[in-house]
Amino acid sequence: MCRNCAELNYASQQKSGMDKKRLKMERIIERELGYTWWRRDYPDTPIQDLWHIPKPPYMRWKKYERIMKEFRQLQKDYEREFWVGLSKICYAKDIAEMAIRQLDRLRK
Repeated sequence: MCRNCAELNYASQQKSGMDKKRLKMERIIERELGYTWWRRDYPDTPIQDLWHIPKPPYMRWKKYERIMKEFRQLQKDYEREFWVGLSKICYAKDIAEMAIRQLDRLRK
């Protein structure tokens, strides 16, 4: 049986939009801003919750502000996607509970 017949996919195909956003935020922080020690400075803070990111001394303010604007937009998109996903889960849970109650009523 092949992967198509078994409806299997590769690990790289399982990445969600949230994973891609998180990885892009890490790239911006570590490569573009050179802030590689954020994990040491904020060990319990996930990247999407980082707020203060220092400007590198060699970078012009205009470029720093442009990069930070992109980072903040990614944070907003990540948070929106998180809440949409959570609401879908809660909605599905509510529907499942309603279906179970309905089945219980029918069984009585």
